[in-house]
Amino acid sequence: MNLEELARELGLDKLPTEEQHVYLAQIMETLYKRIGLHYAETLSEEELTKFNKIAEENPEKAFDIFKEVFPDYTDVIREQIAILKDDIQSVLPLQ
Repeated sequence: MNLEELARELGLDKLPTEEQHVYLAQIMETLYKRIGLHYAETLSEEELTKFNKIAEENPEKAFDIFKEVFPDYTDVIREQIAILKDDIQSVLPLQ
């Protein structure tokens, strides 16, 4: 599932474009944090500090690093998207 599909399933596509962008930015930020937390336990303190710095400067680059370091990264993304989708639907039923 990509971000556009998630937005459609959550009913965000029915909102004005500006509101869609606000919600999608919040969703992406939450997703970055959840994925980071998922892997934080496996990283050393030094690696975690380095990753956090990269993530703050360039979140997309942080995702690229995860793809290289963690072979199950794509599965974790799918899992976290599904969990986040359920969480959002439970508090913000837009459909």
